[in-house]
Amino acid sequence: QFEMLHSQQGPLLKLWDGSAFQLFFPKMFTSEESFSPVLKKMYSSYGNYMLAESQRRKLSVPAAHSPGVNSINANDYQKPFAIYNDKAGNKGLVSTANKDVHDTEYSKKWDQTFTPYALFMAATMNPEKFLPIIEKIKNNKFNSEALYLSEVGWLDGLNLLPELIDTVVPAQLAVNQGMIALALLQMQSVDGKSASGRALYKDQKVKDRMKLFYEILDVKLSQRGH
Repeated sequence: QFEMLHSQQGPLLKLWDGSAFQLFFPKMFTSEESFSPVLKKMYSSYGNYMLAESQRRKLSVPAAHSPGVNSINANDYQKPFAIYNDKAGNKGLVSTANKDVHDTEYSKKWDQTFTPYALFMAATMNPEKFLPIIEKIKNNKFNSEALYLSEVGWLDGLNLLPELIDTVVPAQLAVNQGMIALALLQMQSVDGKSASGRALYKDQKVKDRMKLFYEILDVKLSQRGH
C-alpha cells in the first residue's frame, strides 16, 4: 500500500515519517531511476519540494528533514550530548497510517530539523542545481557554530523550531556521513549511477528482473497518480 501527494513540484510518495532517508536509501544502492521513470520524477520532485518549502516557510536552509538529532543537553559537569527524536521529516509527506502526525504533542516536531545528508541525497538528481546551495550552507555559521567543520565533516542538523532556530546540533552519525559519501560518489560518477547500481545494471539477468519489477511498480504508481 502507498499514498501519493500531488504538489506543484510533481508527484511525491508519502512515507512512514516523511523522511528523505526512506525514499533515497534504495536509490543509493540500486539506482532505481535507471529502471523507473516514475520514481525518477518523484526523486526530482522531492528535491524541488525541499526548496519550495524552504521559501514558503522562510527557512534559512532547504526543508531537508529526516529523523535525527533535534537538541543538545549540556551542563557544567557533562560533555554536551545529542538528544534524538524520531518525530522528524516533511510533515506533509507523512503517511496517514502514522497516527502520531495527528497527535498535538508530536505535530510541531515533525519539521523541526534540517539534516544535511537528506539534502545531499536529493542533490544526486540535479547536482548542478544543489551543489551551489550546499556550498553556501557550508560557509554559514549559526550562533558561532558551523554545520560543516573541515576536521570532521557535516554535523547532524540544525534546529528550525522558533525557540532554538538556527542552532547547530553538534553531533555526527556514521550512517549520515555514509549517505553523504555515497551521494557524492554518485554525483561524481560519469553515468550517474552508484557503484552497486552500476553492478546490478551490468548483470543482464538481474537487470531483466529489475526492469520487470519496476515496470509493474510504475504501472501501479501511475494508476494511483490518476
